[in-house]
Amino acid sequence: MRVAFVTPRYGPEVMGGAETAARQLAEHLVDRVGWEAEVYSTCALDHITWENVVPPGDSVLNGVTVHRFAAVGGRPKEFYALDGRLRVAPASAGLRLEDGGRSLRLRRLSRRGRGIGGIHRRAD
Repeated sequence: MRVAFVTPRYGPEVMGGAETAARQLAEHLVDRVGWEAEVYSTCALDHITWENVVPPGDSVLNGVTVHRFAAVGGRPKEFYALDGRLRVAPASAGLRLEDGGRSLRLRRLSRRGRGIGGIHRRAD
């Protein structure tokens, strides 16, 4: 069996609930279940700066194939005000889905599903 994860940042040095869960599940599936796991992520490790730290390209980390793409920017300055409102009054925050780090190449790849086995996107 083969599975792919798409996460904005990836690696043992990354602090984040979703990122850590994806990494641990991918490594578990490879190590304990014998599946093939791939991760599609950015080159950023820090959720504040979104600086490209890891070089783009493919590598293997703990048995998981990692495909990295350059991040093209971080969170807009408005994100932090939104984050504060979400923590205090989630219903009144006016949430936008585009407030995280971005990689245009990774976004295009996921939209096409090219190279990511098993991804099925719902037509909007």
